[in-house]
Amino acid sequence: MIYQKLKEILSPVEKPVVVEIGAHIGTDTTKLCKMLRSPYKYFAVEPDSRNFEKLRPVCEEYDAIFMPFAFGAKTDFLPFWYSSGDNGKRTHTDSNSLKKPIDTPKRPAFVTFEKGKTLVFRLDIILSAYLLNHIDLIWMDVQGAELDVFEGGKEALKITRYIYTECQEGRYKGQPGLSGILEALPDWEMVLKNGDNVLLRNTKC
Repeated sequence: MIYQKLKEILSPVEKPVVVEIGAHIGTDTTKLCKMLRSPYKYFAVEPDSRNFEKLRPVCEEYDAIFMPFAFGAKTDFLPFWYSSGDNGKRTHTDSNSLKKPIDTPKRPAFVTFEKGKTLVFRLDIILSAYLLNHIDLIWMDVQGAELDVFEGGKEALKITRYIYTECQEGRYKGQPGLSGILEALPDWEMVLKNGDNVLLRNTKC
């Protein structure tokens, strides 16, 4: 459902700009790049080096700009919780977060976390670094750190048309949930909710 909706939004756009925050191994990167009109700018942001081996070839194939760090509220080297665990099908490296995990029955028992650090930048840095005057979509999978990304991207959000983000709550300390996200973005409206994710539109952009 969400890919069809995003195709309607992105396919007609000339020179689209997409920022994927939490690209993991490039599964969504591949799907999103395939629907964009060329030429485009696509930023794949992923701080976990365990995922780089699979993500890098995807970025090279689709000419995406690979960014090996996280986006957050400030530029610094910050605590980061790395997820692990193997259920026999894959290694679980997609629940990493700048926010401390909370023990919850919602999370599979085989998933564990180890505290480390990662390099973090503010989202606003890409405006001057790449001379952007618009962003068509921010795709966010940041496991509870949504408000941190918003705080570090106040200028970027002003020129962003759509955000697609997780809106769960109760899994990470300070995770805002849907109500907290909407409160933090008063100029945005909900387009659709897709399970634990929501598509938002900037009413002033």
